[in-house]
Amino acid sequence: MVVPCALSCESEPRGSTTAIAGIDMTSSESSENSLGKQLWYKRLAKSSLPYARDFIFLMCAVAVVLVTRRLGPVAPGFFCHDPSITYPYKGDSVSVTVLLALTLLLPPVLIFPIELLQQRRGITWSFTRPLRTAVVLGARHCTCQSFLFALTEVIKSLVSRPRPSFLALCQPTNYSQTLCDNSHFISQFECGSLKPSTSHFEELLIVDSMLSFPSGHAATSCCTATFMALYLMARSGGGRRRSVLRSFLTFLCVLYGSIITFSRVADYRHHLTDALAGAALGTAAALMLCCCVCRTMFGKNDHRRPLLPQSSVTSNRTTDTQVTALEDEM
Repeated sequence: MVVPCALSCESEPRGSTTAIAGIDMTSSESSENSLGKQLWYKRLAKSSLPYARDFIFLMCAVAVVLVTRRLGPVAPGFFCHDPSITYPYKGDSVSVTVLLALTLLLPPVLIFPIELLQQRRGITWSFTRPLRTAVVLGARHCTCQSFLFALTEVIKSLVSRPRPSFLALCQPTNYSQTLCDNSHFISQFECGSLKPSTSHFEELLIVDSMLSFPSGHAATSCCTATFMALYLMARSGGGRRRSVLRSFLTFLCVLYGSIITFSRVADYRHHLTDALAGAALGTAAALMLCCCVCRTMFGKNDHRRPLLPQSSVTSNRTTDTQVTALEDEM
């Protein structure tokens, strides 16, 4: 009589325990799903915040450039019989459109294949990870270039230095007759080339002839060249082949910046001091970008992965960690 009672007494708690466990599992799954949805929204907001911030900064830089161009040179003027502003106008060997295309395309084109080759022989291969790295660093570079361009335009407007082809473009009225008789520095003058029939592009070109210091082409090209050279040094490892490849690509980066910088002097668009000042400004901007903004990618304490393929899981995991940390800190 005791045994059936014991069996019946034991059967009820087991069923109730199973029912309770089922309820607990259902509640835990629902809580995990809701938590996953919340984390998804948080990750989306956190990942899109840097790009929204870059867009706001870019719009601010564009606004500064438009206002500066609208105001024109603050203190226009030139020295009488200055031989450095008597050169003819030859145009641009590297136009603004070509420079803009090179600035936007060169960093991603360099970064993506290098990041792709680094994980080529790894255990886990990914196509989106190198693409994400190229997009993130390309966005950082474009933001830096926008601020550099705005700073260059502000300095040009404040300094108001005439270009080497200033007299050929502006053609000041009565330059040789009355302007140079009473004063050595001419601050009150009118450009004879400004006529009612002058097109809007020619008018912008005449105003631009009084905005020489510093060189915007030199600043932009040297910023891109320095950024890519520092990337190559930060992402390359040891070995003879890797050193040769790194040195060759770094030389191409330096050659790119040097050609565009000195082409501005050869085209009589800038003085030599203008080109050197622009190159120094662009180099300093790239150094600040790599050391302050992209310190996760370019820091000294990083796990630097080789430039050539490397078959290690550590390199692949390092890539994910570095890219995620780079997006978080921006």
